Order: sequence, then structure tokens, then C-alpha cells
Amino acid sequence: MKIGKRTFSEKDQQDFAFFSGDFNPIHLDKSHARKLISGQCIVHGIHSLLWALEVLLQETGKVFGNITVNFKKQIFLNETVEAIWNAEKNQLIVTKGSTVLVSIRLSEEVLHCPNFGKFTMPVVQEEKRIAEDLKISDIQVGQTFEFSFRGSTRYAKPMFPSLTEFLGIELVSQVASLSDVIGMQVPGLHSTFTKASISLESQTEKQEIRVQKVDERFNLVTLSCHQRNMSAHLEAFFRPTPIEIPPCNTLRSDLKNLDLQRVKALIVGGSRGLGAWTAKVISLLGGEVTITYNTGKGDAEQIQSDIKMAGGKCSITKLSIE
Repeated sequence: MKIGKRTFSEKDQQDFAFFSGDFNPIHLDKSHARKLISGQCIVHGIHSLLWALEVLLQETGKVFGNITVNFKKQIFLNETVEAIWNAEKNQLIVTKGSTVLVSIRLSEEVLHCPNFGKFTMPVVQEEKRIAEDLKISDIQVGQTFEFSFRGSTRYAKPMFPSLTEFLGIELVSQVASLSDVIGMQVPGLHSTFTKASISLESQTEKQEIRVQKVDERFNLVTLSCHQRNMSAHLEAFFRPTPIEIPPCNTLRSDLKNLDLQRVKALIVGGSRGLGAWTAKVISLLGGEVTITYNTGKGDAEQIQSDIKMAGGKCSITKLSIE
């Protein structure tokens, strides 16, 4: 049964970042995101989860105490997705066409939970937050981190009115803060959130994040998180770091006895990654290059400027292929 449809906007991204405390640039910085595998900004996984639970509550009046979510594929800005509920399987999915983007398995028991009311979760206010730039070698099993709320609760009710009314601001904020755990703390800057198992029925005095497992073969880390009314197990990958393209003067010293003076090259997507690298090499060897961009005009201009300063020939042009 289809229960909701949604297109996430840039403002939605910003609002959820302020709510959750997750300001990872893959969600907010177009220039940064276009240098990654995704090529563009992606929606926070926990945002998509909370939205799906919100429309489920509005449609069925139900909230479930145990949630297992798999973030199968990334959701991009300004693309329309749908929430589909299968009552027989207790399964909620977020799809784009026939492609499942998020799969949510819910416990059979419906949560009968009063509004928790007073907000008692530890709050850490920081004017400017930067995601931790960690490598998997920096993480050890048994390592612990503080689990506190680093966002702003004033976004809870406008964004998720039904969940906030049923569960209370504190519990909804605790779930939102899981995005901060992965995107800002561990793995941090180079994270890809893949799975979460969440219990909304937990009663504990613990308030911590603990590293449960580190698998360097797959760059995978498993965490346990405990708050007053929630516990969760999270899985995330360390994704590859962006390729840094050296300036032409650095590349020149590595190029000897090659001549491409008769070459004229058109490099689609030459404003980033291997395309930018290739453009610089060809120009340093005497060739003439034209590089294209779609959204990264500033990056293309930087590549062009570097090539010309090194004595090469380079032009840029906008290209959009629909």
C-alpha cells in the first residue's frame, strides 16, 4: 500500500542538518559532493527513515518499538520517492520506481508509548561543527565516545509532527542524533551509513557510543549506541577519500620524452577526478584540451587557470546530457 510521496529539497537537507547535528558535506556541499562517488548531495539516511515512520503513523496510527533499516541506495535531492507499507510482512520501503532505496523491517509488537515530555538528553552546543576526518586505522574495538544531542529540538515538531506528538521531542531527537553519530563522529567525514537496528523500548542509564567491530577488509565499522529511551546498533563504511589532483607544475616533473602537440582532446567531465588529471597531462605534453562541466563551473575554471598558468591551452564549456 502506497502511503506517501516526497521530494527532498535543499532546504529539507539544511533543516535536518540543524535538527540532527549532522553537517557532513556530502549532504550539504555541492562542490564537495560532486568529487565523490555519488557525484551530488544525498539525503541523510535517518531523515528518510523518520519521514517513512511519520507517514506510516499518519496512515495507520502505528509506531513499532523495534526497527531494522537498510540504506540500500542513496536518495538524491529533488528526486521523487514513495513510501510503501506491507502490513503482512511488517515491512516499509522507500522506492524510486521499481528500485528499493530504503528497506525497513518493523517488529510485530506495536509500541504503546506515552509522550516522554521533558527533554533530558545531554545537549552539546557548538557554533561550527566539522566532521571528524578519521581513517579506519584510527578506530579500535571497545573505544567509546560521548553520545549527546548536538542539534536543535525546535525542528522536531515542524518536520515530524505526528512522531513528535506520539513519542515526544526527546525520543525523536535521539533517533535523529544517530545521523550525527555516523556522519560527524564515527566514521565521520568519509562515512556511508548502511544499516541500523533501533529499539525504542530500551530503558538504560548508559549514554555512550561503543565500537563493537572493525573489519578492515571491507572498511566496515559496527557501533552500539545507548541513550535513556533508545538503543541502537549501527553499521557504516569508510568510503574512499576524494582524489586530490596535483597542480600542473608538480605533474610536469613526472612527464618526460612525451609529445602530444598534435592532439586536440575533448574531455567530458574534465573538471574533476581522472578527467581533470587527464586534461592537465595532455596540456603539459603540448596538446590542446576542452573540458566540460555541468554543475561545477568553479572547479572547471580552476583547472583551466592552472593549465594556462603552466603554459598550456584549455577551454571550458557547459555540457548537460539528459
